[in-house]
Amino acid sequence: MKPILSLIVLLLSGVVQVCAQNNNDKIKGRFYFPEGEQHDLGVVNPGRAVADTFWFENIGISPIQMTFVSTSSALITADWTREVVKGEQKGFVACLVRPGKKPGPFKCELFVQSNALEPAGIKAHVLHIKGETGKDNAKPAKKKKTVKKVAAK
Repeated sequence: MKPILSLIVLLLSGVVQVCAQNNNDKIKGRFYFPEGEQHDLGVVNPGRAVADTFWFENIGISPIQMTFVSTSSALITADWTREVVKGEQKGFVACLVRPGKKPGPFKCELFVQSNALEPAGIKAHVLHIKGETGKDNAKPAKKKKTVKKVAAK
């Protein structure tokens, strides 16, 4: 009888702990990016900076405090909302991308460190930027002079 009773107590305590954890998760602040967590900049001229902004909403109850935003490349710099973003308020993560001079596709990431709820084991929220560096159109191509041949009469 005692082993059955102790097993029931153990199961009930586990269920109570899981329910308490789920309620705690609902209270924490959470990011919601209505425009998505990946932006495509399209074709970018080499050597020209392109600005992009990720707008988000805190869909949790607790406020979100972003402590730092790091980047995966030296080609990108970041800025973010420095104030606390309370529940149902909006904030931003902005970036300035300076693509290289070499034509071709590029991908960069922004790593947002905050107190927002993330899946277990994840320490930062990741935003993705992709695009393509086009050919340098700054130098116009030389035009060939055409010579009209005049037929002799």
